[in-house]
Amino acid sequence: MKKGSTQKNKKVNQTTNPEEIVIENLKYEVGQEMGIKPKTKNKKS
Repeated sequence: MKKGSTQKNKKVNQTTNPEEIVIENLKYEVGQEMGIKPKTKNKKS
């Protein structure tokens, strides 16, 4: 079993922590302001 990468991927995909969700939202908003389209998320809220 690969420890590091698989756990990181699961954490990113699930984002169950409110703090992580907030961070993801911040990244998305900053990306939108800079005109950069996010690689993983294409949702418009």
